Amino acid sequence: MAGKYAKFKGQLPKFIEPASDDRKLKLLNIKDNIKQRAASKLAEKYEVVRLQKEMLKDKASEVQLELDAITELLIQAYEDEGITSLTMGTGTGASVRVQVEPYPQVHDREAFRQWCIDEQLERSMHLHSATTSALVKERLINGKPEPPGVKTFMKDKIVYSKGG
Repeated sequence: MAGKYAKFKGQLPKFIEPASDDRKLKLLNIKDNIKQRAASKLAEKYEVVRLQKEMLKDKASEVQLELDAITELLIQAYEDEGITSLTMGTGTGASVRVQVEPYPQVHDREAFRQWCIDEQLERSMHLHSATTSALVKERLINGKPEPPGVKTFMKDKIVYSKGG
């Protein structure tokens, strides 16, 4: 087992991915349809599916860009025409409308943190999961235990490195 955290295998419990019954059933069906079980064949299959996912992700980015461009044009057209909603003439009964909503951004984290404390929102405050993960990993590497209230598991992870 490779990786800088390999020495913790056996010291920390193995992570078991939580999944709904529907997801478990779908995973089981997919696994049942995979005939080749040798590591080399599974690694090849992993590469193929991983590359398919990357291609779909690239296509999704292109589609999102097109959607963003249309959105900007549509908002401007609605403003120019003084409308907020249109019902589609496609027979689906669907409509496309524009509405406004607040979009807050924190510009002074410390001031906002203090306000949360003053409003008794301490229990609602938490670190982002990526920050918590980084802190725990750093503590483990430095021989320190997890922070109180944190339980750490070992999770197997596939690392795919593109060639050349």
